[in-house]
Amino acid sequence: MNGDDNMDKIVQDHEQRLIQNEHEIKELKANQTEFTNQMRDLKYNQEHTQNSVIKLENSVLKANGEQKELLNKLIDNMIDTNKENRVNEFDLQKSEHELKKEAQKNRWDLTLKIVQSGGILFLLVEYFIR
Repeated sequence: MNGDDNMDKIVQDHEQRLIQNEHEIKELKANQTEFTNQMRDLKYNQEHTQNSVIKLENSVLKANGEQKELLNKLIDNMIDTNKENRVNEFDLQKSEHELKKEAQKNRWDLTLKIVQSGGILFLLVEYFIR
């Protein structure tokens, strides 16, 4: 009987190990399923994050393009304004020069008229004195 007891003990030990192995296999499968689900969730989150980053990059690029366009318009406007100011300044200088020229001409005209009228007055005074 000792041999039978020993054999029963070996069989029980095998059964116990089989049960424990089956339990460990179930736990491993559950862990693997959980790990697979977590990896799938991580992959989804990563893809979602990548899509968000791409959208953000596109928004930033669009905003940069709009800012560049606005800056170019501002620069063009400033250049045009500067050109207009130069033209206006040139016209103003030209007008001032023409006014000075006209004033000088008027002075000479007045001087000539005074001289001419003085000559006429002199002749009249001389005529009446004689």
